[in-house]
Amino acid sequence: MKKKVLFLTIIVFVTLISSFFVSGTYAKYISSKEKSDDARVAKWGLNVETTVDLFKDSYFDDKTIVKSANGDKVVAPGTSGEYTFTISGAPETNYKLNLQVLEYEDTVGSIKYTLDGVPVPSLSRLVFMLEHLYNSGEVFPANQPADYDIENGKQKSHTIGWYWEFEKGNDKATIDANNESDTKKGNAAIIDKKDKNYDKQAKVRLRIKITAMQTNEEVNTTN
Repeated sequence: MKKKVLFLTIIVFVTLISSFFVSGTYAKYISSKEKSDDARVAKWGLNVETTVDLFKDSYFDDKTIVKSANGDKVVAPGTSGEYTFTISGAPETNYKLNLQVLEYEDTVGSIKYTLDGVPVPSLSRLVFMLEHLYNSGEVFPANQPADYDIENGKQKSHTIGWYWEFEKGNDKATIDANNESDTKKGNAAIIDKKDKNYDKQAKVRLRIKITAMQTNEEVNTTN
């Protein structure tokens, strides 16, 4: 009976020793850290308008003073108009601006122009000034509104204006001569679009294109 007890005691002792060494083989240092990264597309968001809305089919001065008979946009002595454009948006990339005059024509010859309130002697001069509003080599910084006026802390806008003087001149002879010239232009106007000379009559036209483009170049402007 004593022998059996001793035998069982030995078995238990051996089992405890083996369990100690086995459990020791699974012990180790563990260090871990998860990392992740993601990105979205950088915002562009520049809004560039290309349609110049300078002329109308009717003009008002307390009452209607000029109204087109066929829906055409028209000009006449005593009428005027203007168009203000702003390039809105603040892209998250460096960018450039460029303005190109695609088409212009003035065979009326009696219209005066302005740019941002400054008188301009001719349409061709206005075209020159428009195309130099933005220097194509100028690089604007990311996150800055387009064409920004730092001094005044606001976005710039530009206004193209025009007017056709009513009875222009300082003396009766000059006024009469100008009235006669303007009357001839009015009499030569063609309403019928089917007339073979419809597209050849006196007209005024201005079409511009403003382009905003991303660039990887360094900023080189303080505007």
